Amino acid sequence: MKYDFRTDIVLIADDFYEAYKRCREDKNPVHEGNILKFSACHIPAIVNGAFSLELYFKSILPPKIYGHELKTLFDKLADDIKLEIREAVTPKLNNLAWQKSFEEYLEDINNVFVDWRYINEKDYAVDHLANRINEYLQIFEIMLPVVKEATYKYKQTIL
Repeated sequence: MKYDFRTDIVLIADDFYEAYKRCREDKNPVHEGNILKFSACHIPAIVNGAFSLELYFKSILPPKIYGHELKTLFDKLADDIKLEIREAVTPKLNNLAWQKSFEEYLEDINNVFVDWRYINEKDYAVDHLANRINEYLQIFEIMLPVVKEATYKYKQTIL
């Protein structure tokens, strides 16, 4: 039997981006006693968002680029691509409550995939996690559509 399995990195990035969006839909059932509530799956959203961003970056980089650090991958992009992404997201990032620069936000999400996929093994304070969840999700909401668009624009010219 032959499987319809898509292995193109951009299509896989799209799949993880879709998983990120589904995690944000507030459909996850949570039982609290006799009450059923629905909420977003924040940690899976963060992990899927970070991984999709990683794969989009890698798809417009030369082959055999390894690692999960988003800032490192971004820094390896061609200057025109970096400028386009930075200019598209910076005005929206400037509206976030944390008032950080593009570079600071990129540094904040740099190793999110590695750190958050096993978050249960970390010793974070709850306040730290809550603040980070809000920041990361807002950054991904801004960056992912822009990076996806840039990926589709530049992927053909990179190959």
